[in-house]
Amino acid sequence: MSEIIRINTIKDFCDRYGFKQLHDLVTIIDYADLASIKQEIFSFGFFAIFLKGNFEGYITYGLSKYSYDEGALLFVGPNQVFGIDGDGVDTNPTGKALLFHPNLLNGLAVQDVIRKHLLFTYETNDALPLNDEQRAVVLQSINAIKSELANKPDNHTRNIVAANVLVLMANCGRYYEQMIAERNEIKDELFTRFNEILNDYFTSGLAERKGLPTVHYCAEQLSLSPNYFGDLIKRLIGRSPKEHIQQVTVEHIKEMLDNRKMTISEISYKTGFKYPHHLSRVFKKITGLTPHEYRKRQ
Repeated sequence: MSEIIRINTIKDFCDRYGFKQLHDLVTIIDYADLASIKQEIFSFGFFAIFLKGNFEGYITYGLSKYSYDEGALLFVGPNQVFGIDGDGVDTNPTGKALLFHPNLLNGLAVQDVIRKHLLFTYETNDALPLNDEQRAVVLQSINAIKSELANKPDNHTRNIVAANVLVLMANCGRYYEQMIAERNEIKDELFTRFNEILNDYFTSGLAERKGLPTVHYCAEQLSLSPNYFGDLIKRLIGRSPKEHIQQVTVEHIKEMLDNRKMTISEISYKTGFKYPHHLSRVFKKITGLTPHEYRKRQ
């Protein structure tokens, strides 16, 4: 990965690339104002929402690299690593960005919305795609913020800007939920693959070598972020991936309990538990019985 450039303030960002700063705590930038921009990796001291335009290369976000379609949004929180990993220069770049410092939101209700927003996490390593109508709504919020910042600041400026940020984030949350709902066609296949991954994990001996399967492992095998994977599974089966992993694990434990030659300790290690009492606790949580009680009933 290229050198990570730390940019603490919006002023530092604007000065570095020649953008006009509209406010100390918040600004709108338009990449069309630049003839070219160097490909670099950043870590910001503020929030950034990028509406992608044209560029070449892969986006680095956290430890992952990926590309996303024109019109999509990317959300970057303070101290996260983001940028285009390369030594080149993008010519005639397009796209817009909303940059705002956490201090803009201090004491305002919108602060909690931003903190809890799923899209400001490394785990959501997919950008949010937008159709033409959604893109127009996003641009409306961005333009409203820019318009307010063009006025002489007064006692109402901060509240009006924050309110528009809140509207923007609420719409993005809606679009994210719609994106998940619209992907119904992949859900059955996803659940089938999820179960295949879990069954292969136990039958191949991975559990014995690496411990219990994790949500992160399963999501990685499916090339999905853990949060997005969790949302899909929860909507499909009504329980979290972690809960389903426990259910599948217990089914494998039951099969081994039917083999009366295996001790509880042996079953524990083969299914990825460090200690037999951990297995017993999970097994009783799911079945209402201890492994010994279950075996006696067979």
